Amino acid sequence: MLSHHNPCSRIVALLLTSSILGACATGPERFVNAALFGNREPTREECGEEVDVDGCGEPITRAMLLGRQKHTLALACTREVLKQRWPAPFSIEQRYRYYRNAQFLETISQEQE
Repeated sequence: MLSHHNPCSRIVALLLTSSILGACATGPERFVNAALFGNREPTREECGEEVDVDGCGEPITRAMLLGRQKHTLALACTREVLKQRWPAPFSIEQRYRYYRNAQFLETISQEQE
């Protein structure tokens, strides 16, 4: 069993976590493409196809929609991995507030935004 006090154990744990997080980043690409395109990448024409419009009437392309789906899956995977492996509090997609006059940057919560 690996000890958390042993530097080698910490390195192994970090490498394992890093490898799993890498899978969180690449897995959604394959998963979404497999589900929608039969294990192939979408063509340039498919990506450029306008599939919807946003609240301002601007077009939403298939590429934008796919990117949003893949990003959502990658974030969910990352949160789950970190929740299981990282004992300390963590933040994903941290938000900041910058005070220009004071040249000061602070982190804020989603609710404070």
